[in-house]
Amino acid sequence: MDDLLHRAGGVNLFHVLVYLAIGIGSNAIRAYFVHFIPFLIQKQVYTCTFSPDAVLGLDEDVCSRENICDGDPRIATWEIDYDNNRSLHNWQQQLDLMCEPDWKAGLLGSCLYLFWCLNLLIVPRQADKFGRRWLFTVSRCFETGLYLAVLLVQNYWAMVGVMICLGLCAAGRVNVGTVYVTEWFPRKNHTALHMLFAGEVALGYVGFALYFWFIGNDTMNVSIFGYSLCVMSVLLTFAMPESPRLLVAKGRALELQNAINRMAWVNRKTVVWTEEELRWIEDNAKVVAKTNDDNAGLLKFVDVDVFAVNSPYVVELTDLPEDTDEVTFKRMLGRQLKGNSPRHFAAFSKVESSTKNDTHKKRRLHR
Repeated sequence: MDDLLHRAGGVNLFHVLVYLAIGIGSNAIRAYFVHFIPFLIQKQVYTCTFSPDAVLGLDEDVCSRENICDGDPRIATWEIDYDNNRSLHNWQQQLDLMCEPDWKAGLLGSCLYLFWCLNLLIVPRQADKFGRRWLFTVSRCFETGLYLAVLLVQNYWAMVGVMICLGLCAAGRVNVGTVYVTEWFPRKNHTALHMLFAGEVALGYVGFALYFWFIGNDTMNVSIFGYSLCVMSVLLTFAMPESPRLLVAKGRALELQNAINRMAWVNRKTVVWTEEELRWIEDNAKVVAKTNDDNAGLLKFVDVDVFAVNSPYVVELTDLPEDTDEVTFKRMLGRQLKGNSPRHFAAFSKVESSTKNDTHKKRRLHR
């Protein structure tokens, strides 16, 4: 698979578009909304004027949210101190949470994460069954509409409903999206990709923290910026093909050709396909079906004999002891591959191979 990606241009312009569509798409809501919730429910600092006959204790904070909401007679007037950088225009005003119990603000984020966790019991399996692209795109479309509702809704319980729906969509965006974008990159780039993935979210935190510190105090501006990234990435998602590694696992050779050819076209390359490669795709699907493993990212070692001996995707070591197990074989193969970890291969098999003079044991490991 990595060889096909290399022949189609490697990490080039196409992968920039893939990351903008899937990586930025996954992280925009993650950075500018999900992890932004503490800022959205943050309480304000107040300034007050007091009645002429008010008796104020030296250590007493009379101008507090609790006293204002309780109608303390010592407080004549009050207002939010927006000169204090802890006072933000946020959900405290939008949802009128100022005098509500604290659990109401906490419930908003809890609903999102609870239903996200519940949906994780269903979504990853469906992503293997129906495809990454379909599930990711549907989740993103729903989330983009729900994100707009977040900007507009002013009723607390309506917002709770929106948060529940966002939680149900989050598994498709984050958990499927992370696998989807990863499967488009060569394995040697996966570490750098995930560092970029996490770093992008971290830079988002730094960015809006600096915004509130030096520029403004309206959370709506940050949310609108995040929503703009969502819309941009969703439009790009419609142009993204299905994950090539999933297409190989499913044996969908024609779709894989179209996906790789589209990548090559963007990168101004041309991929020449061989009959051997197309046959390998179909054989690989038989191996995956034989494993009966539908879990995302999990591969089983199985006995298979469906690969052609001269396939470029088969690595063989001959004349090994009869009791050579998978762990030992992978360690030996790792030395042969000079650091290219055998975990990149999916199937281990023990087969008999006859030659003109004798019969000997072979161990094969298939990509």
